[in-house]
Amino acid sequence: MNDASSLPPAEPAPSSAAPSASAVSDAYAMLRGVLDAGFDAFAIARAQRAPTGEIADLLVVEVNARACDMVGRPRESLINQSLLSVFPHSRTWRLWEQVCAVILTQRPLETTQHAPLPEEPDRWLQRQIVPLPDDHVAISSRDVTQRHRAQRALAASEARFRGLFENNGAAQLLVDCDTSRILDANAAAEAFYGWSRATLSSMTLADLDVQGASEWRHIVESIRAGRGARAQREHRVASGERRHVDFSAGCVDNASRTVMHCLVLDMTERVRSEQQLRESERRFRALIAGMREGVVLHDESGVIRIHNPAAERILGLTGAQLTGLHPIERDWQATHEDGSPWPTALHPAQIALRTGRSQPRQLMQVARGASQPTWIVVTADPLIRPGESRPYAALAVFSDVTELRHSDERLREAMTFEAVADVAGSIGHDLNNVLTVIRAATTFLRDGMSGTSPQLDDVAAIERATDRAEWLTRRLLAAGRRPAPPHAGVDLLPLVRAACEAASREVLAPFDAAVSLQLDPSSTAQMVAVDPVRVRDVVDTMLRMACAGGESASVTGPLLLRTRPAEGDEGMAELALRCTSNVIDADLAARLAAPGFEPERSGGDRELALAVLHTLLRQTGGRLRVDVPPPGSTAGSIVRAQWPVVSESAATQAVPVAEETEPAVVPVAADTVTAAGTDAPVSDSDTPPETAPSPRRQGGVLLVDDDARLRDLGRRMFERAGDAVYTAATGREALTFLAARSDEVALVVTDLTMPDIGGLELIEIMAARYPDIPVMAISGYGVAPGTQERLAARHVPYVQKPFTMDVLLETASRVRAAWPAG
Repeated sequence: MNDASSLPPAEPAPSSAAPSASAVSDAYAMLRGVLDAGFDAFAIARAQRAPTGEIADLLVVEVNARACDMVGRPRESLINQSLLSVFPHSRTWRLWEQVCAVILTQRPLETTQHAPLPEEPDRWLQRQIVPLPDDHVAISSRDVTQRHRAQRALAASEARFRGLFENNGAAQLLVDCDTSRILDANAAAEAFYGWSRATLSSMTLADLDVQGASEWRHIVESIRAGRGARAQREHRVASGERRHVDFSAGCVDNASRTVMHCLVLDMTERVRSEQQLRESERRFRALIAGMREGVVLHDESGVIRIHNPAAERILGLTGAQLTGLHPIERDWQATHEDGSPWPTALHPAQIALRTGRSQPRQLMQVARGASQPTWIVVTADPLIRPGESRPYAALAVFSDVTELRHSDERLREAMTFEAVADVAGSIGHDLNNVLTVIRAATTFLRDGMSGTSPQLDDVAAIERATDRAEWLTRRLLAAGRRPAPPHAGVDLLPLVRAACEAASREVLAPFDAAVSLQLDPSSTAQMVAVDPVRVRDVVDTMLRMACAGGESASVTGPLLLRTRPAEGDEGMAELALRCTSNVIDADLAARLAAPGFEPERSGGDRELALAVLHTLLRQTGGRLRVDVPPPGSTAGSIVRAQWPVVSESAATQAVPVAEETEPAVVPVAADTVTAAGTDAPVSDSDTPPETAPSPRRQGGVLLVDDDARLRDLGRRMFERAGDAVYTAATGREALTFLAARSDEVALVVTDLTMPDIGGLELIEIMAARYPDIPVMAISGYGVAPGTQERLAARHVPYVQKPFTMDVLLETASRVRAAWPAG
């Protein structure tokens, strides 16, 4: 509210002081001008007392223009009027009481008070009342409504700030920017630091911060420059512990100084968690980096964010290509098992992201250009946060199963080969039985003819055909033979020498003198882990390969065999055959070097022989190498059969083999027989078949075979030698006969492959029940090494079908003579 006030009128100056009156008048005019120009409403009032001396009224003596404007009346109408009538709201605003108090006490009064008006209820005045002589008072009033409102807003703001400052859960400090001294701290700061507010107020920020005062000066300069400050710091607390804090600060200027408001958030647990997370991520990355499986992490958009080195290796892509920084070559593709393209949108990880379901064990093929494809098995799992249903990422793990897939294919091939081998062995056995009958019947037929019979040429043709069929049957049996177990070690040189002599008679006979076989004098002893029986098979097959085509082939000159260490591989020894011409072309050599070699149907005898040779070496742990001369060269092909050499310790345990003989128990060929317990070969010049059995055992021959034709054939052969012959179709039937008439039996000849009780089991039973009865075996199958060892332990020789009558009878004679006493 504005109260008008005025100055008392100037008293007329005495006539004797006219110049002074003019000066006073000028001063008065100047004073009024000043008062009228001021912002305050100004009035001078005089107290009018009652006869009793009490103040009865307050009369306006003088007012300025501001006071006149506020009441809307001219100055002349206000002079000598009651102050309360001129300003009717003054009584409500306690103006009467305040003026009376000043007059009575003669003490000035200054107050700010609420002075509402109907049109402005929130109105405030600042009033000053000053006592003057003679019961006069000067009253000045100023409207301070806006200032009061600002002060109230400021007070409210300060109250809110104080509330936020005191009640906030984060530690807060007020710091003097110039000195870094702490001015105030809230309760959260007391709790965090462990010091009371009074103690904190005696400290500086440098006392709290680990890095000290110099660092703080830099921070304060940054804050004063208007950039503020926020950083992760380490602060000390009362316990001596160092705590990680998130520190943010800003400056506020007031009239006397610049104050920095600091907000301190305890980040110790968060920092520790982040360190643990980083350590966990480091361990995770180290784990996946060391995994053989490929691992890739797709984000929710399908982009690869994390991958391990195995993923690059398996997929054949760089890290930049996997993460999309570099484009993938156009020749890289992923396909299904049937060869159809695998779209990116249907990748297991993409499906897992879209559906939120795992995609287990998806077989995929990836390939780049003409390179060998890689087969992988992919499992993709979605990653879903608790409480959410949509995946935020997908983890794909895949394994390279190329080798496993190839192994499966090889297993299927092996199983197929096994089945074929079983059939081949069965067919070979039956063919041997048939050929044995044919060979024996041919012998009987020749013996019944005169030396000038024209049918002798026909018999010779039958015998040559039988020889050819016999070789093919042996190859068939070789293909059907199971891989031999590891051998202790034998010297390759004497085995090859013996095999050369036999092969020269059997294989090279049709070529007369046009082709010969020589053993290179530079050959050296080589200890190898191979079944001795297979060495002869290998030599025989190598020669038939070189001479394939028979009389129609232009095969001339000597074939050279040599044993020596394999070139470029100290762990292998080789048997090399040098041909007189190039019998193997480059295409065939390339196919031989590839895995899984199979002969072509139109390949002929040479390719078939190479296939058999390839199989023989693979079964014995060896390998086949072929050297083809360059085009235009006159040199011949070289075929190399290579086997692992035996270590020195194993070589000392190897069984020595006489250079001129075969092993103690081997298939007996038509020209060479080894009797049990002897090392001397049986030749045509030895004891004839008619030689009587050993005096140690008298009686007939018990022939045991499930094939009726062979039983009849054997009976006729032994009857020609003058023996009584008894026959049995099974091992059980033979034991029944022996139980009743063993004293009539001087020799048992048994087939090894029979139903119910086989020949080997029969031999074992006889060794226990009838140890003094000699036994020999015949077989249409190739005899496995394990069976050979069991026969050798019982001193039982065996004859390989097909056999001639001479071989059968000569072997029987030697068995009778050499059989150990029971």
